[in-house]
Amino acid sequence: MRSRVNIIAILADQESMIIEINDPLTPAKTINLIFPAQKLPQNAYSSPLAKCQSPPQ
Repeated sequence: MRSRVNIIAILADQESMIIEINDPLTPAKTINLIFPAQKLPQNAYSSPLAKCQSPPQ
């Protein structure tokens, strides 16, 4: 069985990517890829990246 990976959003300004994995064997449904680590915003916990975790309103 091939698992499907959907790229939900690529945030160029945060230099991060959010992907969704549709695989029953994978515990996590969404994985945040943040790169590079030294360019993380200082307010990472209140950055727009955290708002992308929830479904759009």
